[in-house]
Amino acid sequence: MSSTDKVSTSDHLPQVDHEAVTQDEKATPVEEKHLVRRLDERIMPFICFLFLCSYLDRVNLGNARLQGLPQDILGGDPTGVLFDWASSAFYFSFILCPVPLTATSFNFAGVLVSRIAPGVFEGGFGPAVPLYLRLWLAAYTACAGIAGAFGGLLGFGIQHARTAIADWRLLFIVEGVLPILIGMLA
Repeated sequence: MSSTDKVSTSDHLPQVDHEAVTQDEKATPVEEKHLVRRLDERIMPFICFLFLCSYLDRVNLGNARLQGLPQDILGGDPTGVLFDWASSAFYFSFILCPVPLTATSFNFAGVLVSRIAPGVFEGGFGPAVPLYLRLWLAAYTACAGIAGAFGGLLGFGIQHARTAIADWRLLFIVEGVLPILIGMLA
């Protein structure tokens, strides 16, 4: 094939008159309002669900404390200092940047690392979403309360499940799988 026989891909594309497109195909205010509403109806519930999952991870450590985490891997933690560090570790990394790894922890260092990791991965989520949700902020923040209530109910149910692994480990597994799947979808 000679160079004159070669066909470029741009030869197959229709030529677009950009002035004509902006003049003739411009959305009317009604069409634009309809589009924005459809986007909000699709994006808003998904973001609220992401926020709910984000807060589920924050409340699960308190439930795990009630289910024996300090006795199992923090040496009983009689002063509560180790648990306080594990609780705070999330926020150190969350402030700097925002995987439930906690269920695989076997010592204080493991719990500490597993609390830092979610803060690293969720650091961008918290600041970015309110920019989009400036008109929906009340619904968005209401999900934190829902997560607290749902997390407590889920923790109570798991505490009464008779399984081969510790209740607190199962809590982190159950509450961790959904946010991982939703995070990948996001």
